[in-house]
This record gives sequence, C-alpha cells and structure tokens, in this order.
Amino acid sequence: MSRDRRDTQRHPGGSADARVRQPGPVAPQPSVGRRPLNRESIVEAALDLAHQEGLAAVSMRRLSRVLGVEAMSLYYYIPSKAALMLLMADRSVSSLPDPDPRLPWDERLVELFVAVYGAGVQNPALFPVLASESSEPDKLAALGDGEPSASLALIEKVQALLAETRLPPAARWSAYRGLVGLLVGLLVAKVDGLLNGLPASQQPQKKGVGRPRPESESTATVAPPTDPVEDLRFSLRLFIDGLKAYSGPFGTGASSSP
Repeated sequence: MSRDRRDTQRHPGGSADARVRQPGPVAPQPSVGRRPLNRESIVEAALDLAHQEGLAAVSMRRLSRVLGVEAMSLYYYIPSKAALMLLMADRSVSSLPDPDPRLPWDERLVELFVAVYGAGVQNPALFPVLASESSEPDKLAALGDGEPSASLALIEKVQALLAETRLPPAARWSAYRGLVGLLVGLLVAKVDGLLNGLPASQQPQKKGVGRPRPESESTATVAPPTDPVEDLRFSLRLFIDGLKAYSGPFGTGASSSP
C-alpha cells in the first residue's frame, strides 16, 4: 500500500496534502526598502501627501504608489477613503487640550475652537470631517472600525458646551454647523491651499493680500493684514453673542435683556 493511501486511510476525507492547515490571510507588505505597511504608516503618508500637494491629492490609489503597494492592499487596514479622512483628523483632535473647566461656557467654546483652528491649519483633513459628518454622528462613529473616534468626541464636547445655552437640541445642531462653517470659511480665506489641490505656498497671491496698500485705495476694498486667530476670536464672539440673545434664560427664543 502506498504511503499516500495509508495517510488517506488514517485521515479519511482527504489526502495528506488536504490535512495541512491552511494559513489565515497575510497582511500585505510593501517592497523591500520601504516603511512597514500598517494603519499608522498609511495615515502618516496621507498627512505628508496632504501637506505637500493639498488634500485633494490624497486618494487610496495615490497613496498606494507612495507606499509601493497595490491599492487594494490599503483596504486591508483602512476600509474606505472616508475612514482614512477620519483617522487623519483623529490624529490631531486626540491631542487637543481641554479648555479650563473654571471658565464660563462661552469662553471655553472660544478656546476650544481656536485650538481646533490651529490643528486644522496643520492637518487639512480635520475640517472636512467635522463639516461633512456634523449631522451624522452615528456614521462618524462607525468609520473608526470599532475604535473610539476623537473627532466624534470633539463634536460631543461642542454639543455639551452648546447645551449650556439652553437651546433646544435641533437649534444646537444648527449652531454647531454655523460654528464649523465659520471655521472652514476662515481657513479657506487664510490658507485655502490646504483644502484644494495645491499647498498654500503654491497658491496665487490674492489681490490686496500681502502687499502695501496705496494711500488712494479704500479700506473697504482692500483688507488690511490681520491675525487670523484674532479674526476667529472676534467672529466667534459675535456668533456667541447671537446665541445668547436667542436662547434667553429658559431657551424660549426670547432675549434675556429686559
């Protein structure tokens, strides 16, 4: 009796080769000389690409070329581009400092959004995530592949501060979207290269920005140089003053003024 036949009799239902345990899926790796492929290295490469060429340049196909792997290999670690954007945003959000809890809610809100603005200047993925998912927190949570999302925690933190205005829940979401829109608008006005296909350093200079203003030009048409953070603080104060006037003492929509 042959050896293969004896093995089959001892292990009915298959040959000797069939008895070998099949290995599970093996994580794809880049070619020799490249950095190891994992979730962290993909996110790091995406952030580098966004800083060099703008957020519009970030795609799974482009990242695969940067990392030296097939595009489908990236999906082993990150299920979609939306999940990639979330992970990129979470990288900055997770390191944001909490405002001083001793401050009033409006001052905490201003300090929080100033910190978010600073993080967004460095990480262009932050604002699209907060803006596009602001009305869908469940979807935002799901993108993290089961892991806690720092971006979702940020939205919840803002909502908790807005709850102190005594606005009804629906109005809080409207206020949240307005605040995010204010942030995104200021970013586009100051460093718009982060959100389109070119980095800020390669953007064409805007008329009236960054050049001396002739005496004959009107200040109504040529904006003077300003500090974007101070612009943000001023705009947030105007917005918050409107919230206070709207919410009233019991969230009835009446002004608290006599």
